[in-house]
Amino acid sequence: MTKRETLIAAAAQAIEDMTVEGMTVREVARRAKQSTIGIYRNFSGKTGLLDALFLRGFERLGSAASAAAASGGSARDAVMETISEYLDLARSQPQHYRLMFSPATAGFTPTSEARSIAFANYARFVELVERLPGRERDARQVAGDLFALVHGHVALRAQNFGPEAEPSQWIARIMASVERQLEMLGRSAAQ
Repeated sequence: MTKRETLIAAAAQAIEDMTVEGMTVREVARRAKQSTIGIYRNFSGKTGLLDALFLRGFERLGSAASAAAASGGSARDAVMETISEYLDLARSQPQHYRLMFSPATAGFTPTSEARSIAFANYARFVELVERLPGRERDARQVAGDLFALVHGHVALRAQNFGPEAEPSQWIARIMASVERQLEMLGRSAAQ
């Protein structure tokens, strides 16, 4: 692992332990067993480090979509696998998820380059949606609707709104909602 990768990994853990706002350059350097100079040299400070984390998260989701597409399963299975990875990120790294999907709440604004890369990774999910059989609506719209459905569930969970549920029950409930949405999409195309 390079020094840069070690710093990103340390920052990923620090934001989960301390929140995005609470993470400091000094704490990341301490966890990585490096000097703060390394953070400034590699990332120009905290904002650049957060940008790297933002990108890392979207690259993870983009890679999940690519892997699902290459798995040889159906388009529906690939969409479900990608959404499962999205939910795993939200459950296991809630601060990282918040940095990616609600950066303003963390006092962070990703660079335009980071946002472009994030959208390019999201495009991999759109490509999966394009492969769904019987899809009549624009794939970007359908992908956006699916992400909005999942994101809404995640946001409600983050606010402790709704019935209490174990993480596995919560994920199963969301996946069932996505399945229903895909079934409705298939039925409307068949009519």
